[in-house]
Amino acid sequence: MVYSIWDILIYYCIDLLKLLLVMCGMLNYLLQKNKYRYVIMGLSAVAFIAITIMIDKSGELSINILSLLIIVTLLVILQGKLLRKLYTILLSYICILFADTCITGVISLVWESSFHTIINSKILDNFGNGFNILIISLVVLIKRFRWKSVGKAGVSKRLYAILFASSGTGILFISSLMIVNTPESSSRFQSNMFAITILVCLAYFVASLLLVILAESRDNYRTLSKVNQTLLEAQQNYYLLAQEKQQEIRGIRHEINNHLTCIYGLYRSGKLEQMGSYINQLIEQMSSLPVLLETGNDIVNTILNEAVGKYEALGIKIQVEGSFPEQLFISQMDLCVIFANAISNAVEAIAKIDSGPENHKVIQIRIRSHHEDLFIDISNPVAEKVIITDGILHTTKKDKYLHGFGTKNIKQSVEKYLGTITYENANQIFTIHITMKNR
Repeated sequence: MVYSIWDILIYYCIDLLKLLLVMCGMLNYLLQKNKYRYVIMGLSAVAFIAITIMIDKSGELSINILSLLIIVTLLVILQGKLLRKLYTILLSYICILFADTCITGVISLVWESSFHTIINSKILDNFGNGFNILIISLVVLIKRFRWKSVGKAGVSKRLYAILFASSGTGILFISSLMIVNTPESSSRFQSNMFAITILVCLAYFVASLLLVILAESRDNYRTLSKVNQTLLEAQQNYYLLAQEKQQEIRGIRHEINNHLTCIYGLYRSGKLEQMGSYINQLIEQMSSLPVLLETGNDIVNTILNEAVGKYEALGIKIQVEGSFPEQLFISQMDLCVIFANAISNAVEAIAKIDSGPENHKVIQIRIRSHHEDLFIDISNPVAEKVIITDGILHTTKKDKYLHGFGTKNIKQSVEKYLGTITYENANQIFTIHITMKNR
């Protein structure tokens, strides 16, 4: 079959439109703002197709490498990281090809023609492409207007991936049956291909699930590494702070005898006023020493004291009331996730406060236990009202996807211990109430 440059450009535009609908309409990718990219890419595509037709007059060469040209085009005009765009485009392209095959198979059954005949018929082929574009457009519209709440509900990556694997397997199975079950196929050929189709579909589904498991393991490893890094940095700062305090205390102990001798000498001389002034100087020196927060847990001590030193310049203070029980069954890792994220969120909220008394910038932490129940309350002032709907906290930041992770991680750690997390916002004070089973 001979393809003209216009035929190839039409195929190029049709497939590009399908992928743009999927990438931008379904997967929320954004187009580049630089208009010159589109002009340069469009002219390059036309020139590339023209050169390939000059090399191969039939246009078969252009058709064979058209997919590569479309992928390159999307990599140029879409925003995002290169590797992530690449594998997303490839997966989307595979699904579109499966859908095209499925639709072509249906057309072949309706028209009682062979699969090869449908592909070589420009009218039927364009009809199939148009039908596929219509289906994709309907899915995009449904997603935009009917399924907005799905993204906000926090559906896990695993569920999305399993749905993708299941739908991909179904499309592969149906499209394979459509190819096999054509009028020109013999019954023996159909039986053999049916068995092969089942095996291929099973292999595809298992491979998809393995990819899901590997991807989730990688994400868990990254999260664990980040938490470990936070712990190490906090512990290092805590030990440095503790070491400085110990050195100051040792210095005072070394001089304590000299101070007592001076005080006693002033007393013997009857210089009571000078003695009082001397004692006041000692008291001021003692009060200036850094006071380390104590919660009964080394990891939480590390995080809180590191935060005290880090945010002291901003005028932010941390107060602790109560302590953890001696027998604590909450893992150190989960305590790190809870307190590190909660303190970080509290500091961000306080940083938005323009003015006010210095004692207003206080993060208050209450730790209590009763039998097997552990209660943690963390309060901080806020500059604006926090949105809480049906017990769910909504971020006011523009990048809602990224900035929701801190709160989600806290919730995941709390739920491990049959716990609950609630939010309260009253009198410009935001409080997070955490309850967990300590067993």
